[in-house]
Amino acid sequence: MKGDEMIMGKKMLTPIKAIRCWCVNHCMIGHPKEVRFCDDEECPLYLYRMGKNPNRKGIGGKNGDSIKK
Repeated sequence: MKGDEMIMGKKMLTPIKAIRCWCVNHCMIGHPKEVRFCDDEECPLYLYRMGKNPNRKGIGGKNGDSIKK
């Protein structure tokens, strides 16, 4: 993955990617496509399960797409 760092031979993930990894491996038993269908809205990780931070939507788009004129 782009931007991943290696420390002591282990890949370091961003917190958002680590949440996605947790959901895939622990909740959906290794089935990444099933994460989209998660219905546990009580889970504190629910909003972050797709590997994106919903609070950053529209920030830092390519070519200034997120800038409103």
